[in-house]
Amino acid sequence: MRNHNNELLRTLISEGSAYISLYDYHPDAISIMDLEGKYIHANPAALQLTGYSLDTLIDLPSYEMFTSENMERRNFYLQRAKEKESHHFDLCFRDKQSQEIEMSVTYIPIIVKDEVVGVYSISRDVSEHRHTQKRLEQSEKLLQTIHQQAKDIIAFTDQDGTFVTISSGLQELLGYSPEELIGRSFVELCATGNSTENYGQYFKSGLLTTEIQHKQGHKVWIEASIQQVKDNEENSEKFLIIARNITPRKQAEAHLERSERNLRRAQRIAQIGSWEWDMVQGKLTCSEELHQIYRMNINDQPDPLAAWLSLVHPEDLEHMQQVITDATEGIASEDYFRILPVSGQVRVMFSQTDVEKDEKGQIRRIVGIVQDITERHKMEQRLRTSEKQYRLISENSLDLISRHALDGQYNYLYASPASYSLLGYTPDQLINTSPYDYIHPEDRHIIQDELSAQLATSQKYSITVRFRHKEGHYLWLESTGKYTYEESSGDLIELTCISRDVTDRRISERKLQESQQRYKSLFEYSPSAVYSMTLQGQFQTLNPHLATLTGYSKEELLKMNMTDLIEKGDLGRTVEHFDVAVTGIPQKYETTIVRKDKEHRELSVTNVPIYVDQHIVGVYGLANDITERTRYVQQIEKLSYEHALILNSVSEGIYGTDIEGKTIFMNPAACKMLGYLLGELIGKDTHELIHHTKSDGSLFPIEDCFIHTTFMDGKPRFVNEEVFFRKDGSSFLVQYRVTPLYNREQIIGVVVVFTDITNEREIIRAKELAEQAALAKSEFLAMMSHEIRTPMNGIIGMTDLLLESDLLEEQREYADIISQSSRALLNILNDVLDFSKIEAGKLALDNQLFALDECVSGVVDLFMKLAEDKGIALSYAIDKNIPDAIIGDPGRIRQVLVNLVGNALKFTVQGSIDVTVKNLATLQDEMLWLEFSVKDTGMGIPTHQMHRLFQSFSQLHPVINRKQGGTGLGLAISKKMVELMGGTIEVESREHEGSEFRFTLFCGSSA
Repeated sequence: MRNHNNELLRTLISEGSAYISLYDYHPDAISIMDLEGKYIHANPAALQLTGYSLDTLIDLPSYEMFTSENMERRNFYLQRAKEKESHHFDLCFRDKQSQEIEMSVTYIPIIVKDEVVGVYSISRDVSEHRHTQKRLEQSEKLLQTIHQQAKDIIAFTDQDGTFVTISSGLQELLGYSPEELIGRSFVELCATGNSTENYGQYFKSGLLTTEIQHKQGHKVWIEASIQQVKDNEENSEKFLIIARNITPRKQAEAHLERSERNLRRAQRIAQIGSWEWDMVQGKLTCSEELHQIYRMNINDQPDPLAAWLSLVHPEDLEHMQQVITDATEGIASEDYFRILPVSGQVRVMFSQTDVEKDEKGQIRRIVGIVQDITERHKMEQRLRTSEKQYRLISENSLDLISRHALDGQYNYLYASPASYSLLGYTPDQLINTSPYDYIHPEDRHIIQDELSAQLATSQKYSITVRFRHKEGHYLWLESTGKYTYEESSGDLIELTCISRDVTDRRISERKLQESQQRYKSLFEYSPSAVYSMTLQGQFQTLNPHLATLTGYSKEELLKMNMTDLIEKGDLGRTVEHFDVAVTGIPQKYETTIVRKDKEHRELSVTNVPIYVDQHIVGVYGLANDITERTRYVQQIEKLSYEHALILNSVSEGIYGTDIEGKTIFMNPAACKMLGYLLGELIGKDTHELIHHTKSDGSLFPIEDCFIHTTFMDGKPRFVNEEVFFRKDGSSFLVQYRVTPLYNREQIIGVVVVFTDITNEREIIRAKELAEQAALAKSEFLAMMSHEIRTPMNGIIGMTDLLLESDLLEEQREYADIISQSSRALLNILNDVLDFSKIEAGKLALDNQLFALDECVSGVVDLFMKLAEDKGIALSYAIDKNIPDAIIGDPGRIRQVLVNLVGNALKFTVQGSIDVTVKNLATLQDEMLWLEFSVKDTGMGIPTHQMHRLFQSFSQLHPVINRKQGGTGLGLAISKKMVELMGGTIEVESREHEGSEFRFTLFCGSSA
């Protein structure tokens, strides 16, 4: 099949005599390929381009003519031609001399009877064109880099001042994009209204200082260098404008404005003179450069200092004399001053001084530099004629300028003085060191890769890396550099770099990005309709919610004014609010709009002025649909009236509170019982007014109040008896029911319905009788316990002495019985005394730092002998994460543990008793939440008797108690002591299986 197609192809070639001349003499290389891409024929131009003869070209393998990459590209378009498609593409061809030729190629399918039998290849050598194009692209990229990185505006205008091109720095300076100003006149931007004639005069002068109108309406001062240039291509005259923002300078002190501006420009190219004042010899020595600056050889003057001061401007003389005085006192400084040389022309200087002291702290010498800023300014103007020098000086002169050796480490050969102010290093400290010593380790590969790439292309590079300051922190530096070459030999000489601190810019860009993202999220996803308007009310931006709210599309709204939406009846009032917002006062109001479907919607609107550089440039709007809320409020008002009729007719007291406990309503019956007027209670805390004290006279914490508890858990409660207080301070017993108020499944308050069930006298009498009875009982128990303890201690003491004497066995047995009974009676008295103290509220805690292990082990040791006698295993364990020492009352903790372990031993016949201490949590302020547990395998407690467990004088096993002794106060005292220490106690028990008593305490940590 292939041979048949090739024969047919050759026949067509031989019969195409009408096109042979075109084929043979066409300047482009034309060849014919078969469907496998093998050359069948080629015209003379193709043979001349490749250097091959026709026979050689036909027999030549494709891999010798094309690289693998170009082969893939060639095969791709060959396949497209076989699919009856014609394409134009670039291809690199290797000629007979093995030189690569860049060609522009077109593949055209050869179709016979609707079948592709071959492919025409038409090629043109574009190597020189591509080379020229690359140079042009490099130039354009370099120019684009200048336009993008330069803070100044670089623009070209025609002779009428109309912008032809303009750099992107325009956006940051004036708010316009380059596209917005191309085709417009420079004069249109001038805020001073200069005419075209004045514009031409400025062009002749070469320097223009004027105000420019910012896109947002405010004015920006610029300084523009204008130079007439000739466009060789168009054979026309154009103007080059290089402008920068000098607004900050204009805002500085007015009488130094022009001087300060000249200073900042001149510092970039200034020469520096030095001087040294030997304080020991009293000799002032100046460098030759300083003599040139002052136009006087100061060293030859009889009094060099007086000669120098004679040149200082009269207005600056007093200040410079003070600078000299400060230097002699050891104070270094930086100053600006003016001089009047013999020529009479005022020149501006920048001075830096430093003081050197000896080991005794005495000033040895004062050294300084003086910089003639005036000459640097003049030099800057001259350097503007050179585009390359302008880039280096005008854009980067206040930044670090450095030269580097091509030694692999790019050691510093030179560093400008800006290295000290920028990085904290003097130039001498940087010289002969490598930039890699200071660049952040994560960024080193960036500069290595970039320098390697630019070495191959000889192009200018720009990178941003982190550079270590002398103080240790890192700065973001933006470095621009280029290799320099020997003009005659083309050999590499060194690398020149210009670096600037862009840390603030990086931070600002990140903050701006975050701020923009937050604003965008707030704008796009706010549930409210958010929009911005011009000062005339025209919509500028809006989020989707405004379109949804109004029924108009975003495109329709952007063509509308906000007044187009307002219902006629509200239009006047709405415009008044908008006009006030335009003056700078935010407004919040309600209005009515008419949707696209003619439906009326009630809106709550907030208008806030938009400030840019302290100028109001527009108005923000936030709108919420309150139509349903308005209707809901109307329904509520109707229901409120009906409910008021019901509330006013009942005899029970009824009131409601909000989530903060403030009264929101109260019926007349409640007001009458409490003795208040309705206005005196609305908005007031009802707990503080009527529910602040318990029936026993103690304060009633709000946490214990059932009304507050209902609000917290949402459960209704019925309280049979509590005390409310009237306005006059009297109290009365009430029975009340508290019910939560819900709105959309959220508790918004409670309703209390109460009834007076007693009178004030009965409450006071009952309270006094209870207090007197409690006091009499406590005093009696305390007195009796104390009176009985005294003789009992005597009996115990004498019995102990008797037991130490020689007694008969029967006598010793009687004495032991007396001792044991006395001690048992003393324990009972101690329990009764502790119980009476607790009841009277006189039992005090003694919190201190103590060893927990000693406390617990002491309790266990106390009962260990008894446990061993009964064959019971007694052990204890303390969590490892509990500190060795904690803060608490060790005596009361020990007493509770003794009661619990003693009970466990009393009711356990066999098995074990385990005492454990666990740390449930470590809270704020190093507080520990500890759980103490005493677990036994005793007889357990019947479920029906669990409620009697912590009751006073209650004994669940009377038979055992009679045998073992006890008053039934141990657990009651333990419960009250645990609660006194701020904890809780509980028990889990199963009859015949055992019990576990647990109590939790909050203890301080020694950590």
